[in-house]
Amino acid sequence: MTRHRPPVRGHRRTGARAVATLLAAIVAAMWIAGTGPVGAAPFPEPAEFVNVAIDSVSPSTVTTSSPSTVTVTGTLSNVGDRPVRDLVMRLQRGDAVQSSTGLRSSLTRDTAQYEVTTPFRDVASELDPGQRRSFSLTVPLSAPAEPQSGGGTAGLGVDTPGVYPLLVNLNGTPDYGEAARLDDSRTLLSVLGLPPDRGRATTAAGAMAAGSTGAPGVGTDGSVAPTVSTPTQFTLLWPLAAPGQLAPGVPGGGDSDVRLVSDDLATSLKSGGRLDGLLTTLDDATSTADAPLTRSTCIAVDPDLLVTVQAMTTGYVVSRDPTDPRSATREGTGSAAARAWLERLRTMASRLCVVALPFGQVDIDTLAAAADPALTRTGLTSPAEIVDTILGVTSLRNLVVPTSGALDATAARLLTANRLDRALVASSSIRTATPSGTGQYRAADVGVATYDPSVTTALAAMGAAPSTPAITPTDQRFDLESESQDSRRVAATSALTYSAIAPTTGSAAARIGAPVDTPVVGRSEVVVPPAVWSASADDARAVLDTATLLLDTGLAAPRPLGTVAADLTDTSTTAELQTLPDTTVGLTTLDADTTGMITRATSMIFQIEASMVARNDVAMSPRAYVAPLVEDLIRAMRSAPVDDAADRRSMVATARARVAAVDRAVDRMRDSVSILDPGGKYTLASERSPLLLVVRNDLPLSIRVRLDTSAPPDLDVGDIGVIEIPPKGTRQIQLPTEARSSSSMTVTIALVTSSGVAMGSPIELSVHSNAYGKALFIITICAGVLLVLLAGRRLWHRFRGQPDPADFDRPEPDERERLMADSRYLHGGHAGAGADTLEHPFPRIRSAGDSDRPHDPERPGGRDD
Repeated sequence: MTRHRPPVRGHRRTGARAVATLLAAIVAAMWIAGTGPVGAAPFPEPAEFVNVAIDSVSPSTVTTSSPSTVTVTGTLSNVGDRPVRDLVMRLQRGDAVQSSTGLRSSLTRDTAQYEVTTPFRDVASELDPGQRRSFSLTVPLSAPAEPQSGGGTAGLGVDTPGVYPLLVNLNGTPDYGEAARLDDSRTLLSVLGLPPDRGRATTAAGAMAAGSTGAPGVGTDGSVAPTVSTPTQFTLLWPLAAPGQLAPGVPGGGDSDVRLVSDDLATSLKSGGRLDGLLTTLDDATSTADAPLTRSTCIAVDPDLLVTVQAMTTGYVVSRDPTDPRSATREGTGSAAARAWLERLRTMASRLCVVALPFGQVDIDTLAAAADPALTRTGLTSPAEIVDTILGVTSLRNLVVPTSGALDATAARLLTANRLDRALVASSSIRTATPSGTGQYRAADVGVATYDPSVTTALAAMGAAPSTPAITPTDQRFDLESESQDSRRVAATSALTYSAIAPTTGSAAARIGAPVDTPVVGRSEVVVPPAVWSASADDARAVLDTATLLLDTGLAAPRPLGTVAADLTDTSTTAELQTLPDTTVGLTTLDADTTGMITRATSMIFQIEASMVARNDVAMSPRAYVAPLVEDLIRAMRSAPVDDAADRRSMVATARARVAAVDRAVDRMRDSVSILDPGGKYTLASERSPLLLVVRNDLPLSIRVRLDTSAPPDLDVGDIGVIEIPPKGTRQIQLPTEARSSSSMTVTIALVTSSGVAMGSPIELSVHSNAYGKALFIITICAGVLLVLLAGRRLWHRFRGQPDPADFDRPEPDERERLMADSRYLHGGHAGAGADTLEHPFPRIRSAGDSDRPHDPERPGGRDD
């Protein structure tokens, strides 16, 4: 599985043979001819000249009916810049794995610890740069009686069942260099039983003739059968999950297209894709309802995947900018594949156990730190309902499968507070002084069933996109790309068999050929691959074939996940939750700042939801409208594999980008409800004239709002309380006012939901009032009183025949005024006079210097003045 090689004693061509000779003399190396390896190099070290890739190991699992030899085939590739000559190879074997951690750590050992070696064999005389060549090595499984003359043994020397690390060692001579070990490749060999062997049969017969009982488990033909008296209780989870694909920041409802961040999910669902392969292989292997594998297997499905696939079935688009829900799009290509895949899953779920994973593979520790009931409901308590609704089944309830494989005390309290009192965790995440034979414990009021994290790590290494789970310790981590996919597949299936060939009684181990051990998982083997499992169809088929083999041979007995969950109720063995040492579990939890961003966004979303109104004429509910945004925040808390600080920075950046998209969506929701600004000046006709406003709502749901006003002291604006604005509509509002002065004033009006969220942007109205307030009122009253008094006085004097004192200061009338007062024409009028006979309505009065003025015959005395 890993690269582990010494430095190559060779240097680049200098163009002069003398230089090459000098370098060869300085960099001396020892040629191995079966005497041992050339020195060791720190692990890992990439191939500099020739790369070794294992293509197959046959048999990958040895049984009593297997051939007596092991054949390893593979490919040699010259990845250097010079020819390599005299290529020789051999197989080496390490001691049988003695604990589950050795399933991974044995693959990182120095080559010297692979002590059983076979002789070197020539595989190529020369390999040029870029050239590839296949190889095949076949060796006996069991060791011969005597070592070979050339060094090593003719076979691998395997005499007892177990899981053995296997190494393919390549040596050669690079051009202008010395002989050296160039590369190696590693995997595991599972030996459930040994085929017939003449040497073992002779030894056993001799022992029995001497009165001994012979070797345990050895038959008369020299075969060694596995112990099946205490079969492991086998449970297999089959995960169906994918990273979140729905574009963030898109609320529910409406007639907008379903928007995905990429079309990767379509590729995975189509024939030959990852999810198609996982579904097809499981469907084929569990077609018989009462088969042991069918009873042992439970589909662990992410509800986020089901929500996305169901949305794809009616058509969707792919965003060209995943962070912008308004960016340009292209048509998705996976609708037909989504419909077919979902229908097949429904059919298969009807006959298999189904359990819901946390929504979006949310990290439960981050969820506990957020401490938001709405997020908890979406991430942990709602998934089972989503799975049941979409698949039409009744899934296993109240069993939590943390994506990281671990729980801390805070997360455990979160589970119990939400009546989730059962969980499935890695055995390394608990600490106990009394290991349980069933692998079940009571920790922090939560019943936990344990699984072997080393098996999970081996399964995660499968496929074209292998990963290392966060629960994997540092000494079990290495560059997975350094080994071929076939090599990693053999190592994974071998790890799967480990518990079955390490029989125990209760908590005491009685492993064949191995010292006593007390595994925390006991005799319960719950196999939990990573949630997003990159296994190909061939990988999945190999796992299912191995599980079937274990069940059919009696090394394992089916134990449904429902039984595991039910037994947790009565578990009494106590344990403590612990932080996994030397792992990256801590890196999967988001930092406090990012978690705070998520909780603030959640609070804003649900405050807006609280002000929305469900109506009979609108099919969508407020909860359905905001649910996609809350799910986006759950996806931001995804527990993804993190190897180092760089991975964590990338994870945090991805989470923050998704939260930022949700924040922008919330801002758009707030801008969708606003007051239409009338602009200009607003004149009040009277001191109590109302302000007329129009409020707009572009949301697909009714919403309750109120007006928050700010006005000067001389203008009182009334409170109209909470009003409801219809969806996709407007509403006119009369805002009562009372002005106490005549002036221009500025009134600020904001829109706030009934739950206190500011919507839209405040507007400022310039209001002019014609009211003069109290001063004008008092002046008017005083003037009216004065007028009444004066008129009353005049009337009083007139009734008494007395002149009014107000007339005493009037001047005496002149002659002209007397004439006008005495004029009969002015006082009597000439009603019958025609307009053509009268030039003036009354005679002109001649004044001094008016000699040309005509004589008025009507004037008394007939004289002119």
